[in-house]
Amino acid sequence: MCEGCRLTSHQAHKNGMIVDLASAERARLREIGQQCRDLSTALQGRIDALSASSKKCASTAYSVKQEITREFDRARAALLKREQQLAAEVDQLMQVSLTCPWAP
Repeated sequence: MCEGCRLTSHQAHKNGMIVDLASAERARLREIGQQCRDLSTALQGRIDALSASSKKCASTAYSVKQEITREFDRARAALLKREQQLAAEVDQLMQVSLTCPWAP
């Protein structure tokens, strides 16, 4: 009963029983709790999917880095081989010029 109507006769304003209000509030809170659980489950699914994508991306990045390293190693080896060939050719030219009778 409301405070104002306790001493006099009840007026026509809306009053709710505490038990009914508490029951309705509990039901509302249960619904909100369920919504939170549902959202949490959905969020965890998205986190798991993002984690899987991140791992896949990291794996791909690692593979790309390995391929880059292999290609640069091949390029270094080819350049080293060419350097050695050119140096050998220069050495041969020097030998020819040293043994050439008309060279100064």
